[in-house]
Amino acid sequence: MKFSTPTLALLSASTPALFDSVSAIETFENGPVFDISNVGGSSKLKFDVTVPENQYFAIAFGGGMINTDMVLFQATELGVVTDLWSTGYWTPSTDSSNDYTDVTTTKNADNSYTFSAMRELDTGDSKDTRIDCGMTHNWKWVAHSGTANLQKHN
Repeated sequence: MKFSTPTLALLSASTPALFDSVSAIETFENGPVFDISNVGGSSKLKFDVTVPENQYFAIAFGGGMINTDMVLFQATELGVVTDLWSTGYWTPSTDSSNDYTDVTTTKNADNSYTFSAMRELDTGDSKDTRIDCGMTHNWKWVAHSGTANLQKHN
């Protein structure tokens, strides 16, 4: 199963957020690679994700599937970034409020897709996890190596 828990420590209560070592994480051999950063101490996170063609990569901002905020990166056609909300152990639904901005998608020469997206630390959306400074956040990532369609991860 392609599933992992990166632990993200947000440091310093006096600045919006600084990350402790969440840089260029490779998920599995020949799989997605991601980097999450705080943009110059601002109130936003920047997600830089590269996903091989015909795969997907998702981050769950919590410990499981029940009432969990998620983001999905699909490496297909034009490339898609989707804000999701999961209520249980079934396919998550699209969040009615897409809180990812400044989204860019590039199809690379090797047919992988590189995504860049921004998200506020506190979006004000009840279906988005508020990311507080000075706290440690345990997030999960999942992926599928055989399809970009949203289905149970492998």
